[in-house]
Amino acid sequence: MNNQNDYQNNRYNNLKCVWMASRIVDYKLCDKEFDCENCPFDKDVRNSSTDNEMLDINKKNILESLNDRLQNIKYDEKIIYLKNGLMIKPIFGNTYYIGLNPILQLFLEGIKYIKQCDLGKYILKGNPVLQFRGDWGAKTICSPLNFLMYDIMNIYTGELIKNKWFAIIGIIQPEISLGKITRKDWDDALYKSFEFVETMKTAHSAVGTRMNDGGHQIKYLYQLVGKTKYIEILDAILGA
Repeated sequence: MNNQNDYQNNRYNNLKCVWMASRIVDYKLCDKEFDCENCPFDKDVRNSSTDNEMLDINKKNILESLNDRLQNIKYDEKIIYLKNGLMIKPIFGNTYYIGLNPILQLFLEGIKYIKQCDLGKYILKGNPVLQFRGDWGAKTICSPLNFLMYDIMNIYTGELIKNKWFAIIGIIQPEISLGKITRKDWDDALYKSFEFVETMKTAHSAVGTRMNDGGHQIKYLYQLVGKTKYIEILDAILGA
């Protein structure tokens, strides 16, 4: 009797699919004489495994890249950091470059359209300065102070991260005092950005699987966290 049981157990073990033997699937006996190269089940398992591995890699790469680039951002004493994700740098007298805070620049992505305010226009506090549009939606950057637009540096979607400055403006000192943020405010914004990344690393996001829009690979942060959450992150960085 024992010999019969041993024979049956050995036969059962010998018929186990390689994926069952490796505990990837719970139960599957081979009916293809272990011709794995021509087995539809083997192909399905391998494709599924590859997709999930690639998506995990994409997710990890996005977040690790964000984390690494955040670590490279340093406070610059020569720059005056403003509210609403803006910053200025003196040229001479009351003339300054104006640009985007590098923390905000880092999170802005997938941009397809940029609208700048008009040349020679006097910009009042609260008026739009820049507007960005992408598949994730739109975000408008408003001025935290009054200034005159002297010159515009045409920036294109692919050059946003490369160019710190997008215009030259005229502004008086009292306005700067009202619109600038402190070093502590800047440090808090950077710390908050690190927190966003760490939270996303540990979150059980739906974007660990193929997306429901045709199965495109994850390339941008807004694809990872969703459009609504992405806008919330931008708002938090802008201090909205």
